[in-house]
Amino acid sequence: MLPALIATAERQHRDAVRRLAASRDLPVGTEFALEDQTYRRCAGTIGRVYVENIQTRRRQDLANEEERAFWSWAIVEVLRIGSQH
Repeated sequence: MLPALIATAERQHRDAVRRLAASRDLPVGTEFALEDQTYRRCAGTIGRVYVENIQTRRRQDLANEEERAFWSWAIVEVLRIGSQH
């Protein structure tokens, strides 16, 4: 079970980093495709990167998603390292 959890946490973090990197420097209103989804960069506040998923019409805070994915990955890494001892 732990290997599946590790793989999922790594994939989710990697995907969140990729979405954030792809959108961070785009002008507001720019559309881009990633992972079979199309997004539109939205206006946001300082430190936040908002996009709208064109298919779902869902607005996402990619900076927050990356942060949450990082901490999920970090917790799983602590579990992995702890299980080795």
